[in-house]
Amino acid sequence: MANFAVLPRLFINKLPYLAQGLVMVVLLFTGLDLSQSNLHIPLVFSGDALHHLMITQAMIESGWWWQIDRLSTPFGLQMVIFPVGGTLDYLMIKLLTLFNNSPGVVLNLFWIASFVLTGICTTWALIRLGLSRPVSFAVGLLYAFIPHAFARNISH
Repeated sequence: MANFAVLPRLFINKLPYLAQGLVMVVLLFTGLDLSQSNLHIPLVFSGDALHHLMITQAMIESGWWWQIDRLSTPFGLQMVIFPVGGTLDYLMIKLLTLFNNSPGVVLNLFWIASFVLTGICTTWALIRLGLSRPVSFAVGLLYAFIPHAFARNISH
């Protein structure tokens, strides 16, 4: 017989992180008025954002970003020799490409997800360090919304 008394405790332990993610998504969509934006169009279309769009399109077309056949004729672009990006970042982008094949949508959702994950990870770490849940929640929100993240946008 399963012990169902454990389920509410597990849910209660995860509640701050679920609330953190929900609050951050609501703040992002209302603060940046993303509900009125076309997410198929990248939020930034200059600088490093163009590189990230290229990588995202390569993942959509060929599965990964190390070899881009449509660039650098005749043998394609060997991106594996360039020290760019992190595997975890590109793995997150790859996971998003499984659900949508628009590079703009994928890149914009990756940027939004980076805010949410930053807040959740900060809250988790602060709770593990012994801070109270409300303080950890507030500091997680503040840390995720530092001005640098908005200044660089999807370019970094």
